[in-house]
Amino acid sequence: MDGVFHPSQVTEEYVARLLREYSAIICFWILLDYIGKADRHYATGTFTRISMEIGDKDYSIVHVPVGAEKLCSSNIAKAGETRYFVVVDDVSQIPLIKGEKIHSFATVSKTGRIQYYRK
Repeated sequence: MDGVFHPSQVTEEYVARLLREYSAIICFWILLDYIGKADRHYATGTFTRISMEIGDKDYSIVHVPVGAEKLCSSNIAKAGETRYFVVVDDVSQIPLIKGEKIHSFATVSKTGRIQYYRK
């Protein structure tokens, strides 16, 4: 049947793609919050989902699912001058993520409400 989704179509690749798209949407909410201040912004396909420039500073927005805190800390440690908005699924993740270049943490509700947390 055309147009009918069958559970056998759910592959690991499909789930991974959905998670990447979800992360991009979560990061997009942060961009929308700063769109009036951003001089320029662009999507990336790397660790960060969205990058933006505000004044003379570069910022990257990254979504960190539960369980990926160490990977996030490692990637931030390897970065250049970029500052990070780190979007977490749960505030309990915040103490697990380390990095001098973290601008702020945030959570985004299912309705797009953003709550920021300072490091």
